[in-house]
Amino acid sequence: MASFNNITIVGNLTADVELRNTNGGEPVGNFRVAVNGYKEGEVSFIPVVVWSKLAVVCSENIGKGSSVLVSGELRQENWESREGEKRNRLVINARTVQFLGAKGSREAVPEERDRDAWASPTEPDDGADMVGGSSFPF
Repeated sequence: MASFNNITIVGNLTADVELRNTNGGEPVGNFRVAVNGYKEGEVSFIPVVVWSKLAVVCSENIGKGSSVLVSGELRQENWESREGEKRNRLVINARTVQFLGAKGSREAVPEERDRDAWASPTEPDDGADMVGGSSFPF
């Protein structure tokens, strides 16, 4: 059975990026993005997780109110509350975060030397496996 897990959203951060390190020392950042719904006044608050260098770059360059485009995979987190109730939530495990707006009064897009860190945590696809080098696989 074929499967494809990809999600892209555009919205504004509801608070600054919360940056911490795992027990192994890897940086991880968390933030929520407010996204408008189809109906007027309808807003969804989507939790996002960023890892490694992308987490550090996000924490340094975006904050509450910043506009972002986030692409990644949808992941379900499961845990048990202190009261013993099973809980879960969907989060975006971000592969890329594009900065569309400013953090405070400064420009949110990093300088050219930092673009590889915020554009994608992995090497970009050169399209070699695409027909005619286009960005479409057909």
